[in-house]
Amino acid sequence: MVLKNNNGFSLIEIIMVLILLGIMGAMAGMGIATFAESFVFSRQAAEISGKAQLTMIRLSKEFTHIKTVAAASATSITYARSNDAGGTTNVTITWAGASGDDLTLNSDTLIDNVTSFSLAYLDTYNGASNTTWSSDRRIIAVTLALTGPDSTNLTFSSRITPRNL
Repeated sequence: MVLKNNNGFSLIEIIMVLILLGIMGAMAGMGIATFAESFVFSRQAAEISGKAQLTMIRLSKEFTHIKTVAAASATSITYARSNDAGGTTNVTITWAGASGDDLTLNSDTLIDNVTSFSLAYLDTYNGASNTTWSSDRRIIAVTLALTGPDSTNLTFSSRITPRNL
């Protein structure tokens, strides 16, 4: 009687293990790729959001110190504000109106690649918004939209009450 030695693996078993390892490796690779894409997306969105928040803070500080408004529309405003020397400084904030244009303060770029920018002027906080300025207006509503990663729209808005009007 001859005893058969069954130690070791057959060729079929080895092939099945390799196929299963390949499938698991492919799934792990897709998970790692998705994680990497998510990380890059988040980093780009955070960078754009940071720039937008810095711009909104600057606009808020500028508008808080307005003394008089010379001209205002839905995409630009020219005004005089208090300066550190106790006098006034004339300032113009404008956006040309085309997607991708810069938002500027006295021809200096505040933020680039602006998708849309709008200013609205209100008599009261919940009052009707107007696209033109009058002496009755007490609140400026600012809306800034940028294109984020993967063409997502990032919109930032604020309402600012000038102190010196």
